[in-house]
Amino acid sequence: MTAELGRSIRYARPGIVRYLRHARRTFGMPWGMVLVISATYTTARLGMAAELTDTVRAVLGRKPIRFAEFAHRERAVWNPAQTSADLAST
Repeated sequence: MTAELGRSIRYARPGIVRYLRHARRTFGMPWGMVLVISATYTTARLGMAAELTDTVRAVLGRKPIRFAEFAHRERAVWNPAQTSADLAST
């Protein structure tokens, strides 16, 4: 992301309690959604979702793409102030 967007992107690791509070206060998520997202996050953090699967191929009907390709294609989402013309020239 940093290379694609030309600005520093860093991953913050909030503790679970801090995340729960943030999701409720900032996003107004209902408790059920907060708990499901927290369980998904915790599963990934503990390495319990480390194996590769063919889910992307099964769902999309095509092979997966690299994250760098996805970030390049969708960079306007993270740089909304740039116009399509700006992005096409980079």
